Amino acid sequence: MDVSFVDGRLARECNSSARLRARWGDLWTSVARRLLQIAAAARVADLALLPYAQLSGAQEPGTYDVTFGEGIMIRLVAVDDNGNPVATEAGGASVVEIQIVSISAARKKAA
Repeated sequence: MDVSFVDGRLARECNSSARLRARWGDLWTSVARRLLQIAAAARVADLALLPYAQLSGAQEPGTYDVTFGEGIMIRLVAVDDNGNPVATEAGGASVVEIQIVSISAARKKAA
């Protein structure tokens, strides 16, 4: 799936190894790897199959939290080809893009 970011600041941070390192310290490679795994997923449901990952639906339609074993949580929105949030892939609605809303971590290792 295509991956984008809901704001420019987050996009700049996630598309630069130097900025990822400054923000996440020793966790920067884990954050980068998890973003690549999300991009490689064929379907939202496949995110639950990633190693040490838990997928849960948030309160807003089409919004999901993916929590990884190293304490990284990525909130994303699945959207269709019209840019509308997709709560499920049933009923003919297909997810064509994942929009990253936020990234957080329970801990940040020292850089």
